[in-house]
Amino acid sequence: MARFQISIRSTLLVFIAIAVLLATAIELRRRVNNFALNPYRVQGVAELLIEHMEETGQWPRGWDDLGRLVQHKGTDVRWSQWLKELRRNVDIDFSFDPTTIKQLGLQDDPVLKVVQAYDGTLHGATADPNKMILCYLQEKLATSSEREQSDGQGVAD
Repeated sequence: MARFQISIRSTLLVFIAIAVLLATAIELRRRVNNFALNPYRVQGVAELLIEHMEETGQWPRGWDDLGRLVQHKGTDVRWSQWLKELRRNVDIDFSFDPTTIKQLGLQDDPVLKVVQAYDGTLHGATADPNKMILCYLQEKLATSSEREQSDGQGVAD
């Protein structure tokens, strides 16, 4: 009788060990996958944010604003799946006010952190997504400043 109980215990321990190893392997695969894909995700979000600002002139208020932009790209199912994946993995500071860049001035090199993956990834696959957004906003600020200056000179003449 004691031998049968040891056998059940041994079987249960083996089963638990296999379950733990399997769960660990699944989690490890998920983390490696995120480690490899999150730089592409955050950079893709930065490109989407810039495209949204170019089309609307405004910072998006939420994922729905970006969803409307993605819908305009086409009805292909891949776009909606891509947006769902971004939504699950990337954090955007929708409360960010792009006009705050004016207060920092063009000469400063402020640290901007409006896009990051939920795992903390800040860097993009080939570019820093926050730096991409900052450069875009600074370029818009410089262009508007140049326009204001040229408009001001026209009035003085």
